[in-house]
Amino acid sequence: MYLPKIYIDRLFLALNEAGVSYILMKNIGNELPDKLSIEKDVDIFVFPESKELFENTISSIGFKLIIHPFGKETGWIFAYGVDEFQFWQLEEDGYIFNVDVMFAISCRSMYPKVWMPLDKLINESTVKNKVFDELNGWWIMDEKNMLIYLIVRSVFDKSNFTPEYIPEIEKRKNLLSDEYVKSALGLVFFAFTPKLIELIQKGLYNSIVEEHITFKEY
Repeated sequence: MYLPKIYIDRLFLALNEAGVSYILMKNIGNELPDKLSIEKDVDIFVFPESKELFENTISSIGFKLIIHPFGKETGWIFAYGVDEFQFWQLEEDGYIFNVDVMFAISCRSMYPKVWMPLDKLINESTVKNKVFDELNGWWIMDEKNMLIYLIVRSVFDKSNFTPEYIPEIEKRKNLLSDEYVKSALGLVFFAFTPKLIELIQKGLYNSIVEEHITFKEY
């Protein structure tokens, strides 16, 4: 069962009209606006300067702030000064609509239950290069930073390159030769970066996580 499109439209219309600075983090397989399973949530990066405005705006359309499933109350640590994520929920007409919010682009650490922000360069580039999706009426990542985020999320958050993520990476992998993309990946993967790029270019997604974990040439 899908969440009705009206809920997605209402959320982003409210954010846009209020002037909240945000980015829709991902839209794998174009689930939004009308194919989002009711079991899934919407992931948004809200720029830190818009945090209070965002909270006021999302509250005004009926959302309630609840305990984050991967937050401090459930034993997670937010390292290097990253603000704790928020989890907002709307219950209406028998539907439950969840919005997962981060205030810096982050990923899971290799240590258990630890969140850490991606390098400042990546966060600043994502903010600077955001793109307005005219068709859907929301702000999204530029293609270069989206590629970086998909790779990082696959390795650190999912420990797997899923069938949903691989096509999204494949259609952007020509950007792996871009100097910014290579340098940004280097800030996350360090000396493993050339090997990472090689494996993606060859389509050897099943090997990446294991080779990253066992890599010794630092």
